[in-house]
Amino acid sequence: MYKILDNFNVQKYLVLFSVLNSLGCEDENEDCPAIYAPVCGSNKVTYDNDCSARNAGLLEWTEGECDFTDES
Repeated sequence: MYKILDNFNVQKYLVLFSVLNSLGCEDENEDCPAIYAPVCGSNKVTYDNDCSARNAGLLEWTEGECDFTDES
Protein backbone atom coordinates (compact mmCIF):
# COMPACT_ATOMS: atom_id res chain seq x y z
CA MET A 1 0.00 0.00 0.00
CA TYR A 2 2.78 2.47 0.85
CA LYS A 3 5.61 2.88 -1.60
CA ILE A 4 9.01 3.09 -0.02
CA LEU A 5 11.36 5.37 -1.93
CA ASP A 6 14.97 4.37 -2.11
CA ASN A 7 17.72 6.95 -1.87
CA PHE A 8 18.09 7.20 -5.67
CA ASN A 9 14.41 8.03 -6.20
CA VAL A 10 14.46 10.58 -3.39
CA GLN A 11 17.42 12.29 -5.03
CA LYS A 12 15.61 12.40 -8.38
CA TYR A 13 12.59 14.04 -6.75
CA LEU A 14 14.78 16.55 -4.94
CA VAL A 15 16.54 17.50 -8.16
CA LEU A 16 13.22 17.88 -9.96
CA PHE A 17 11.82 19.98 -7.12
CA SER A 18 14.92 22.20 -7.12
CA VAL A 19 14.70 22.80 -10.87
CA LEU A 20 10.99 23.59 -10.78
CA ASN A 21 11.43 25.82 -7.74
CA SER A 22 14.21 27.80 -9.42
CA LEU A 23 11.91 28.56 -12.36
CA GLY A 24 9.63 30.40 -9.98
CA CYS A 25 5.97 31.18 -10.28
CA GLU A 26 6.26 34.93 -10.07
CA ASP A 27 5.01 37.15 -12.84
CA GLU A 28 8.06 38.37 -14.74
CA ASN A 29 6.59 41.83 -15.25
CA GLU A 30 6.07 43.32 -11.86
CA ASP A 31 3.94 46.42 -11.43
CA CYS A 32 6.33 49.34 -11.35
CA PRO A 33 5.71 52.48 -9.32
CA ALA A 34 5.10 55.70 -11.22
CA ILE A 35 8.32 57.19 -9.88
CA TYR A 36 10.85 58.81 -12.17
CA ALA A 37 14.25 57.72 -10.92
CA PRO A 38 16.02 57.14 -14.25
CA VAL A 39 18.52 54.38 -14.84
CA CYS A 40 20.69 53.72 -17.86
CA GLY A 41 20.44 50.12 -18.98
CA SER A 42 23.38 48.10 -20.21
CA ASN A 43 21.72 48.45 -23.65
CA LYS A 44 22.17 52.26 -23.46
CA VAL A 45 18.42 52.90 -23.08
CA THR A 46 17.11 55.16 -20.31
CA TYR A 47 14.34 53.62 -18.21
CA ASP A 48 12.03 55.43 -15.79
CA ASN A 49 13.33 53.36 -12.86
CA ASP A 50 15.10 50.12 -12.02
CA CYS A 51 11.81 48.21 -11.99
CA SER A 52 11.20 49.15 -15.63
CA ALA A 53 14.72 48.05 -16.50
CA ARG A 54 14.16 44.66 -14.82
CA ASN A 55 10.87 44.24 -16.69
CA ALA A 56 12.77 44.86 -19.93
CA GLY A 57 14.99 41.90 -19.04
CA LEU A 58 18.07 43.82 -18.01
CA LEU A 59 20.33 42.60 -15.25
CA GLU A 60 22.66 45.61 -15.14
CA TRP A 61 22.13 49.37 -15.16
CA THR A 62 23.56 52.53 -13.68
CA GLU A 63 21.73 55.33 -11.91
CA GLY A 64 20.82 58.35 -14.00
CA GLU A 65 19.89 58.91 -17.62
CA CYS A 66 22.07 57.53 -20.38
CA ASP A 67 24.68 59.98 -21.64
CA PHE A 68 24.42 60.34 -25.39
CA THR A 69 27.29 62.77 -25.91
CA ASP A 70 29.40 61.80 -28.88
CA GLU A 71 33.01 61.56 -27.82
CA SER A 72 34.43 61.08 -31.33
